[in-house]
Amino acid sequence: MADPINGISGGGTASVGSLGGAQSTTATVPAAAEPTAAPVDTANVSKTAGLLETIKAVGDSLPVVDEARVASVKSALEAGTLPQQPQQIAQKLIEIDAVFGRSGQ
Repeated sequence: MADPINGISGGGTASVGSLGGAQSTTATVPAAAEPTAAPVDTANVSKTAGLLETIKAVGDSLPVVDEARVASVKSALEAGTLPQQPQQIAQKLIEIDAVFGRSGQ
């Protein structure tokens, strides 16, 4: 089979001689095996794009802040009825710090 890039055929005899022509060596080169077709990877881009659009639409429909929860906490703070749980608050602060990777700084 001919090499499509260099026009070299696989298999046959090659002759190598010295510059002075005093010695000559002949070698047999085995024929190259036929290349096999490479596996093909595929992706369904339109399906993935559709899923991403759906996820984005759902995310866009959700409020960034739960206004009702904020109002409830604000009201409880002003009234002095918000239960104080320092251990739970400290644990949540540690978890937030770990998420943002700022521990030890």
